[in-house]
Amino acid sequence: MAEHNDKGKLLEEIVASLHNDKNLKIEKNIRIKKREIDVLISVQIAGYHKLKIPIECKNQSKKVGSSQINSFSGKLNEIGLSIQNAIFVSINGYTRGAKESGKKAGIKLLTVHGLSEDRLSKEIHNAIQSVIYVLPVFNSYEVTSSIPNVSNNEHLLFFDKNKKYQGSIADIIFNMWKSNKIPLSLGTFNFTIEVPDDWFNLYENELHLCFPIKVELLFVAYVISYYGKANNLSLIDDETQKIEKNSINLDFNNYEKCTVQSLNSENELNNLLNNRNELYKLDVKRIKLPKVRLNNLFYPLSKKVYQEFQSFYSHSNRTELEIAEFTNKIKEIEKDIFSIWDD
Repeated sequence: MAEHNDKGKLLEEIVASLHNDKNLKIEKNIRIKKREIDVLISVQIAGYHKLKIPIECKNQSKKVGSSQINSFSGKLNEIGLSIQNAIFVSINGYTRGAKESGKKAGIKLLTVHGLSEDRLSKEIHNAIQSVIYVLPVFNSYEVTSSIPNVSNNEHLLFFDKNKKYQGSIADIIFNMWKSNKIPLSLGTFNFTIEVPDDWFNLYENELHLCFPIKVELLFVAYVISYYGKANNLSLIDDETQKIEKNSINLDFNNYEKCTVQSLNSENELNNLLNNRNELYKLDVKRIKLPKVRLNNLFYPLSKKVYQEFQSFYSHSNRTELEIAEFTNKIKEIEKDIFSIWDD
């Protein structure tokens, strides 16, 4: 008996929630003249007339029969509610006789989809939410320079006519990325970087003209996927088979796991997104990460990495072991894209 009551209460809660609207008054298990109405919906029309919609709910393993439709009609006649506005809701549909009785009386027959097999809970499905982040990776460059010795990358650093530092090739690429001058397509692309006319290279305290730099950038997608649960509840018109009401609830608040996948091409990304097994898929389309990748670093540098550089270069004559330890420390800080948000 308790299980039967639980099933009935569940269906009444679902029906009420599917009709939830701020303009409607929804009451459950309301008694009128000692007769109970499972769900009663009231709506004010033109501020004067109040329309009442009584709903009968049956969460049973077999189809609803004509006797149950007739019983509902008799109850409505007894308490004075309009049968023409009435709705009957079933879990497993209606017999032919019930359909004929409902049509004759003018009662709308609906069926709920989305309950578990035991009809004691909502059917739970696997869901996935994927967020696609795009990052430019500095692959290689080609430069023509008047600097005789470029081993220390002087040709990638720029100064004004007063020899004041203005920025690096990384700053130019980042500004192009930030200002949408670089597409979001994945893969390898070549660009020619034009250095501002009033920027110069500085070598042995002498200014040198800058030449355009050819760079190769690899655009990588990082797909972060969260795995959650979903349920889909629908009220289907038994006669037309059209959806009257529908509610899809996705829950990623208590996701079971999170995965990160790095992809280098549009084909890889499409294959990943199109071959997931989850029934419900929610994709947040491409978001530009606020960095570019240079070797082991995300640029602009995070506060933590910047402090490490300051500390390291505050002392001269570092040993090879100290240099290796410093390099490994930076790699550990910048080991994955989550470090981008550590500032």
